[in-house]
This record gives sequence, structure tokens and C-alpha cells, in this order.
Amino acid sequence: MRGALVALALVTGCGFRTGGQSAPSDDGGVLDASGSGDGAADAAIDAAVDAVVVPLCPATYAPLITLVPNASRYRFVAGGGLSWLDAENDCADDATGAELATHLVVLDDALEATAVIGGLTGGQNINDQWIGATDLADEDAVGYVTAQATVLALTPTMDAPDKDCIRLKNSGGTEFKSCLDTYKYVCECDGRPADPARFPNPPAGNNP
Repeated sequence: MRGALVALALVTGCGFRTGGQSAPSDDGGVLDASGSGDGAADAAIDAAVDAVVVPLCPATYAPLITLVPNASRYRFVAGGGLSWLDAENDCADDATGAELATHLVVLDDALEATAVIGGLTGGQNINDQWIGATDLADEDAVGYVTAQATVLALTPTMDAPDKDCIRLKNSGGTEFKSCLDTYKYVCECDGRPADPARFPNPPAGNNP
């Protein structure tokens, strides 16, 4: 059981530091050989778990209730919103010290897109959110801010040379908007740092 716990920690990456949950150093009451929940054996387990679970996602990030289990954690920002680059920088700035990297949300698949629209607790039908996707590097070629093997392919509407950043609609569709427009946005913590080379020269990018 203890070996499985450490293996699980290696796979999941992000911590589960949300309100009311135990700290990652808590081994969940795993018993040592004597049957007690403490002692040198538990201390060794805690140290091993901490070594692979830490660093954590920032404390302001939480899982999506409709997308569990999922290693990513999210932060939703409403209010007056920000331009796309300011939103991306705001997300990236959340990770400090040893915390896992953060960025505008990258959609792995349609399930994640639906969950993001629903918000942290689901069913909120959140509209017009910046996501971590643009065609700044190459006009008409949509790319995300991070590199990963599997992502949701996007076919945004409203394409134009001066519209290079992408927002998510509550219909599940996406559309190009000027990167200078201001919208609410969603940050994601998944340990993958954004690569600025994937979104060069906002707001005009590499476009003619």
C-alpha cells in the first residue's frame, strides 16, 4: 500500500492543496507494521511522498468538480478581465518558488473544455474566457502556449489578421479576438511552463 501511494504521487504531479484537505505530508492514516498510525515507518513514508508531491500547485488553484480525477488545478478570473498577454502573464506569475508551473488553460480534450465552461463547481455556463491558444506564431495555425502530446484541436471562427488570440464560448466553440481585447480567463496548473516562443510578439505576432 505504501509503495502504491508513492507511485501514485509520482504519477499525479500536482498536489491536492484545496480548502479542507489534508496537507500532502499526511499519509492518509497508513498504518505502520505495529498497527499504529505513527512512528518511524510513517515518517519515512511522509518524507518519500513529500519528495515526489512537492512542489505543489498554488493554494489559489482547485480541481474541477466535473473533471475528477485530473492532475490539473485551475483558477478562474472574472471581473473586468485582461488582455490576452496580461492574462497569460498573470497566470504564469502565480507559480513562485518550488510551485508547479501555471499558464492560461490548455484544453486536453472536449471533456476539459466542457468542465472549464462549467467552472469549479460545474453548471455555471461561463462564457468568453481567454484560453492559452493563439495563432501569433503562424497566421491561421493555432498553437497552445505549452507543448504536450495530446490537445483539443481548435477551429476558431472570426479569423482575421488582427485577431490572433482565442477565447472559449459557453457553446463549446472558440473564436479569434484581438489580443488587446479584455476578457475573463482561466489559469491552469499542470507543471508545464508556457513557452513564449509559441506566442511571439503580441498583439501582432509573426503575421504580415
